[in-house]
Amino acid sequence: MEHARVYTLPSVSPFASGRTEPPAPANGVSFAFCGISQTEPGHDVGPAMRNRTIIHLVVSGGGELHSQGAVFRLKANDGFIIRPDSPVTYQACATDPWTYLWLGLGGTDVQRCLAGIGLPHDRNAFHIGDVSAFLALIRSCFAYTSGSFADGIKLNAIALDFLHRLALAVAAADGAAAHARFDGAGAGDALAGAAARYIAEHYAEPINVGRVAEALHTDRSHLSRRFRAATGLTLKDYLDDIRIARACDLLGMTDMEVAQVARACGFSSLEVFSRKFKMVRSVSPARFRSGQDTPMDAARPW
Repeated sequence: MEHARVYTLPSVSPFASGRTEPPAPANGVSFAFCGISQTEPGHDVGPAMRNRTIIHLVVSGGGELHSQGAVFRLKANDGFIIRPDSPVTYQACATDPWTYLWLGLGGTDVQRCLAGIGLPHDRNAFHIGDVSAFLALIRSCFAYTSGSFADGIKLNAIALDFLHRLALAVAAADGAAAHARFDGAGAGDALAGAAARYIAEHYAEPINVGRVAEALHTDRSHLSRRFRAATGLTLKDYLDDIRIARACDLLGMTDMEVAQVARACGFSSLEVFSRKFKMVRSVSPARFRSGQDTPMDAARPW
């Protein structure tokens, strides 16, 4: 438990109707629990392992996330994800401790859903424009605490609304490549969707268009035509944009050296990374980090 003011809404079962399971998840994703925490200075959690996926959004103040060998310094409008069986530690800032909200999710397709949003398994920290709408959604959950089947359905609906808003917010923060995201199911081009998923999973590796085509057992030119027709972007531009979006996270939230960021995002050299970054963001990586490009990099509480 947090050593601070905490408001939580636990699992939606058991139900007054006698059911012992919540309503079936829509699209393999369901509400599990939610809450809001106002933590004390320096309070830490972890290393923690969870059996649910938990999305956190910082409302105010700041803190640190230790995940996948990196330290992310987060502030208002940043977010982080705790995934099942992935140990993480997070700690409130000593001088300006964070208040954050969280939403726990269950279901078999949570990770696929997050990857479609632009938050694949190796992206556990991210930035969005404004958390106020998400805070309102979490607060609304507390009106549905009877344990009834109807309340369970409503909580599932709120969870899906949360994810819909998160998809739009991450896309707006990430830029052009995000607008080409889709899961390849139903509407759209299945081959292009498979290429987008492959890139999301392997962008940190030394892949190129030819490697993607080879992995999907298709012709490079054929794949390139299909991808551009489906997304409006060339496959190469999409790969570059995904890498740059991840680089923005690392530059804005960690102290990793620029050369380390380049390698972590799959660029062959610092020179190539700097050139691509300036082409996409119109500033150098160093200037972006210094806070002259985006409010995301405003002064942090450390």
